[in-house]
Amino acid sequence: MHDKRRISRQAALGLAATAAIVMLGLFLFTHNEADVDLWGNVGFVRHLPTSPQYHLTNTFSFTEPDHVWVNHEWLAEYILHHAHRLYGNPGLLLLKVLLGFALIGILYRSMRKQCRSAPVRVLMLAIVMSTMGYGFSTRPHLFTYILIASLLSALLRPKPHPTLLLIAAPLGCLWANLHGAFFIGQILLLLAAACAALKRTTGHANSWRPTILLGAAAVAFFLGSLLTPYGLGLWGFVSESAGIFRPILSEWAPFNPFEHFSDHVDFMALASITIFTVLVSISHCSAFGLLVLVLSLVAAFVMRRNIPIFAIAAALIATRHVDETL
Repeated sequence: MHDKRRISRQAALGLAATAAIVMLGLFLFTHNEADVDLWGNVGFVRHLPTSPQYHLTNTFSFTEPDHVWVNHEWLAEYILHHAHRLYGNPGLLLLKVLLGFALIGILYRSMRKQCRSAPVRVLMLAIVMSTMGYGFSTRPHLFTYILIASLLSALLRPKPHPTLLLIAAPLGCLWANLHGAFFIGQILLLLAAACAALKRTTGHANSWRPTILLGAAAVAFFLGSLLTPYGLGLWGFVSESAGIFRPILSEWAPFNPFEHFSDHVDFMALASITIFTVLVSISHCSAFGLLVLVLSLVAAFVMRRNIPIFAIAAALIATRHVDETL
C-alpha cells in the first residue's frame, strides 16, 4: 500500500511539473508583442528561387530598387509567408508555439539523459525557458535555435555517431537557406573536431576516428551550405554583416547588468548557476563542452541577441553539473 501511494504521489508530481512547463511555454511562446521586422519576414519571399518572381534585387527599396540582394533567410520567410497566407495571424502564432515546444523537447530529451534528478531537470528547464523568452519573437532565428540544439546534442555524445557524416551536408544546406547564423553550425563542428584531435594527441583517446569523422562532417556541412541561391557569396555576405557592430539596436547592444537587470534576471541567474556548478565539477566537463559554454556566454555579453543561444548551451551542458553539485 505504501509503495502504491508513493508511485501515485510521484505520478501526480510528474503531471504537475509537466503541466507547469507546458503553461510556462504557452505563456512565453504566445507573447504577441509587435515585431518591427515581421512585415518583411512575412512579405519578402512569396516564391521559390526557381520562380522568375523570386527577388534577387531589392525591389522593396525606393532608394536603390535594383541593388543586388542577398536574402540570408529566404526559406524561413517563405515558410512564414505561407503560414500567414493560409491561416493568418493565428497561423504565425501557432508556428511559433510549435517551434518553441519542439526546441523544449530537444533540450529535455538531452537533459534527461545526463541528469538523474527530475526536480533539477524541471527547475533548470524553467530557468532556461525564461531566459530564451527574450529572443522568442516570430523571426527566422527560431529555426537556428532548433538546429543549434539538435547539432549540439549530437556533438556532446561521448563518441560521434557515424550518421553525423551523412546528415552534415543536408543540415548545412537547410540551415544556410533558413537563417544566416548557419555559421554557428560550422564553428561547432570545427571546435568538436579540434577538441577530438587534441584529445588524441594528448593521449586521452586511442583512435583518430572521431577526429576524422568530425573533420569530414565539417567539410560536408560547408559544402552543403553552398547550395543556396547565392553560393559562396552568402558566406561573404554573412561574414561582412556579422562584423558590423550595431549598438544602436537594443538586441545588438552589449549586455549591461545594471541597465538590463530587470529584463534579464533569469539570464544572470542561469549564468551564475552555470559558472558555479561547472567550476565545482570541472573535472567532469569535456573540453568541447567547456569551450561552447565560455564562447556562448561571452557572445551573450557582447550582444544581447545571443542570450538565448547561451541558454541552449547551458541546458545541454550545465544541467549535468548542477545535478552533480547538488
